[in-house]
Amino acid sequence: MSDETRSLTEVIGENARRIRLEAGATLDDVAVQAHRLGLKWSTGRVGDLESGRISPTVPTLFTVAAVLSRVADQDVAITDLCRTSSQVRLNPKLVVPGSTIEHALRGDPVNILRSNISDTEAEASRPPALVPMSEVYRAWSTVTTVERRVAKDLAVDPDTVAASSMELWGRTFSEERDLRAGSNANAQKRGRVTREMKAQLERVISGAEPNPRE
Repeated sequence: MSDETRSLTEVIGENARRIRLEAGATLDDVAVQAHRLGLKWSTGRVGDLESGRISPTVPTLFTVAAVLSRVADQDVAITDLCRTSSQVRLNPKLVVPGSTIEHALRGDPVNILRSNISDTEAEASRPPALVPMSEVYRAWSTVTTVERRVAKDLAVDPDTVAASSMELWGRTFSEERDLRAGSNANAQKRGRVTREMKAQLERVISGAEPNPRE
């Protein structure tokens, strides 16, 4: 296994580009098929994906696999897009082997050991803990407009917001905001709660504040 660390978006982009080139297809070929399957992507947008500048949601990743299956005239699975021998950084603290991602996508029950989590020296002395991978994937699959806006404000990708929120609160950002604000909250209160949560999330992601759940 390689010691190189990559983001999941980089892995997906590199695999998408490899599959396209091996099929002798152009960016335009991919864009045409993407339009046919509901992704209104230009060749530039396809290039952004291949360059690792797009963090695809689960529905988009599913569609990209279907698009490449058509372009390459062969079966392309989501695991093909996420396969790597490198270490994969899922957020600023969590790094796992590429095989962990692949096994999880195949439906295997996967847990993340504390050895996969970047801790301080003091935190590293704690007993090993397990974080269910299923919760991380649930967060990724339920990214909403709220998470995308927060990600843009914090200059990170939505997957980082989703995974970090699950790690911090045990819920997605949207779920935690709705719980704190209450079902009858007005727009002003929801906005205030969102700002408070965003500030806390930013401190945790940057490492300026420890995760209180740990």
